[in-house]
Amino acid sequence: KEVAVLCVRKNQGHALRSKYSVIEIDDEWDQMDIEYGFDQEIIQTILWYGPNVLVEKPEKLRLEIKSRLQVLANG
Repeated sequence: KEVAVLCVRKNQGHALRSKYSVIEIDDEWDQMDIEYGFDQEIIQTILWYGPNVLVEKPEKLRLEIKSRLQVLANG
C-alpha cells in the first residue's frame, strides 16, 4: 500500500474527513494522509472533489492527476 498526502479545502471533502484523520495546515487547507492500494480508486476520489483536493505526495500520483485534468480541460 501507498500513502497519498492530500490537502483538502476547509468545509469540503466531508466523506474523506469522516474516514481519515485531519491535520490543520492553515485557514484554508487541512492535510490528510490516505492509504491506498489501487491507483485508479484514489485517482477517481481525488478527481471527484475537483479543486477542493490537492495532491502533495507521492509525485507520481500528483503528476497523474495533473495529466488527467489537462485531458479533461482540453476536451
